[in-house]
Amino acid sequence: MRGTRVILFLSPLLLLLALEAPPGYRWFAYPILSLVICLLVGFSAKRGGRDDAWWWWCAYFFPFVTPIVLALLPDKWNAPRAELRRAFSAAGGAAAKAATGAFEDRFPLLVESASGQAAETQAGLTARFRTVKANLEFTVAVVQDTAARLLLEARKLGFEMATGEQGALILVYGAGLVPPNKVDQLAAWLTGAAAPGQRMRMAFRDAEGFLNFIEHRPEEAAGLGAGEQPSGRAHRPEAASGRAISEETKPH
Repeated sequence: MRGTRVILFLSPLLLLLALEAPPGYRWFAYPILSLVICLLVGFSAKRGGRDDAWWWWCAYFFPFVTPIVLALLPDKWNAPRAELRRAFSAAGGAAAKAATGAFEDRFPLLVESASGQAAETQAGLTARFRTVKANLEFTVAVVQDTAARLLLEARKLGFEMATGEQGALILVYGAGLVPPNKVDQLAAWLTGAAAPGQRMRMAFRDAEGFLNFIEHRPEEAAGLGAGEQPSGRAHRPEAASGRAISEETKPH
């Protein structure tokens, strides 16, 4: 999206900072910052529907040029990022309606994920999300390199976000308003961001106000085409032990 392209444009400036570092630090600052640019380029290329490994090596050998070239290229039609953008810009379908009722009925995944936290943490989350208008919430465990970018893109879509820890992974939670006919595209995008072996979990209200649940893993989403529904629709996942959402929202 637009924010990602701006970051790509500015990323070569990191290497200029490394070149300006004192000679004693320059020898390790430059390769570390080069690696950061390679990871950024690879992630953006993959989200744009391109070969991330090929772009990763291009960024390694041509770090000043590759990010700018990638930022100028449009996403491929079937790219995850392009599908997500089309899903939220397309007209038609029922309007999103915020859930009403008790807090635990409006945010079942948040209540479940925060159940193992201290009382003051749960109170802080309740106070923070009480005024949030949402008909959909999700949780997904991602690797640290993906967490900050996922938070950035989800916030641009209007989601209120929170994070927690799940072992070495980051558990990302989001709540917001999504038109019912865009839920499947959003589920496919979030599932693609999940860490290997982890599942994306989603609770949402359909056009008639009924609460539905989705849980989906990345390997199942590989063959999911546009408009197809993920498996697990209308299925409530069991409680996830060891998962907790903290009151703070902090990209890792």
